Amino acid sequence: MSLPRCTRLLPSAFATLALLASTASGQVRQQTLTEPDATFPDPFTSIVGLRELSDGQLLLADRTERHVSFIDFASGRIDQVGRQGGGPGEYEMPTGLFAWPDDGALLVDLANTRVTRITAGGRLDKSWPILSSTGVFLNPSATDGEGRVYYSSAGSFRAGPGAPPPSDSMPVVRWDPATDVHDTVAMLYSQPRITTSGGGGGGFTVRTGAGGAMRLSGLRRQPFRAVDAWGVSLGGDVAVVRATDYRVDWYRGTNVTSGPSIDYEPIRINQAEQEAWADGQAGQTMTMMVLGGSGGGGRTMQTPRPDLDEVDFPDVKPPFQSTGTRVTPDGEVWVRRHQRHDAERPLYDVFDAGGELIKQVRLPAGRTIVGFGRGVVYAVSVDEDDLQWLERYAR
Repeated sequence: MSLPRCTRLLPSAFATLALLASTASGQVRQQTLTEPDATFPDPFTSIVGLRELSDGQLLLADRTERHVSFIDFASGRIDQVGRQGGGPGEYEMPTGLFAWPDDGALLVDLANTRVTRITAGGRLDKSWPILSSTGVFLNPSATDGEGRVYYSSAGSFRAGPGAPPPSDSMPVVRWDPATDVHDTVAMLYSQPRITTSGGGGGGFTVRTGAGGAMRLSGLRRQPFRAVDAWGVSLGGDVAVVRATDYRVDWYRGTNVTSGPSIDYEPIRINQAEQEAWADGQAGQTMTMMVLGGSGGGGRTMQTPRPDLDEVDFPDVKPPFQSTGTRVTPDGEVWVRRHQRHDAERPLYDVFDAGGELIKQVRLPAGRTIVGFGRGVVYAVSVDEDDLQWLERYAR
């Protein structure tokens, strides 16, 4: 399917405003993104990954629409890649998309329990099972320029007996599909979860109601836990952002380089912050699927507003959001900061390859970063119909 459209282009000179601000370590550039230099003319539903190609096109995966497509900002074209299904050249539900050598991409398809290589021409040519030879269901989080895959135990799990108990530390593992070797390349730490005892063996129950609403019982929510974040450069260096001593550690083989600690003022979690968090959880969608299944790829349900009496909040927010860290193709580390609940513009700290804070970037209100390209950042805005509009900004 090819859909010609016209994109809205704005001179990049008007895309950003910049100034300097003082910090404890000196002057850090402050950059405010204002208007995108281009907005794609057709909306998406749930972008789970994009990859900028050398010719300027994007390869984009949409989980809800269950499409992988080439898109071209210059012409507005959309060309679907592959088709839905469980056979060769097919995918059931895209859940991630990462860069791969030679202008290719790696597609994560949890419903079919596999990852699939997509060539520069858009052909799905080789797959590997997500269930590894070590008995772990992998959930890839990054790739590097040599075609190696990175994952942690967050989002990955071992099925059946013998699964390790919960821990306050977890490894970042590099998997080489060519050799099927799994190596630990970094360690992450987090505040331990508060455990409570009760009936039913300490498990939880999922209850669904009319309209697909969902409620979890028997498991207390623990938002704003201090959890390390991480990302990987094209060269295979791993950047770990520490939550307890806010800094960036770069793992390069057996060497670790630590950047300076960043001063920040903790945000107290008062009643207003708790209510705002609960409001933000209401109506979120969760997809539940049977691994290896087909015929729909799972069921999407909406979560109700949590009961605050069943939530364990810390006293303050950690410095950054654990899921808001990305490494750009040129090796910058972008870390999304926690702010007060009424802050309108998302704020990112940007670190270099030595762990130094080099600038802070504010996005327009309501934007979320979904990827990076050569000198640009891609973000989405969500309209009243929950449709995502893809925007491109100069950085």
